[in-house]
Amino acid sequence: MREFSEVLGFPSYFGFNWNALSDCLTDLSWLEATNGFLIIYQNSHVFRNACPEDWTISNEILLDAVDYWHEQDNFMTILFV
Repeated sequence: MREFSEVLGFPSYFGFNWNALSDCLTDLSWLEATNGFLIIYQNSHVFRNACPEDWTISNEILLDAVDYWHEQDNFMTILFV
């Protein structure tokens, strides 16, 4: 969560929990993106191997955010590398 917060510039009120991650990923107003969002998730396998349950939860939140932005006629793409 710390890396998401730092890389995406989450606001200072980010609570470092799953609900806060979901809330921030479906807001992102501070990024002022006009062409959607691209998240490049590097070394994701490290997280997946170390914390498989948290990995599953985080992926559900990420996929929900992708769906949310699609419903807003915007897009979010997440690239796992």
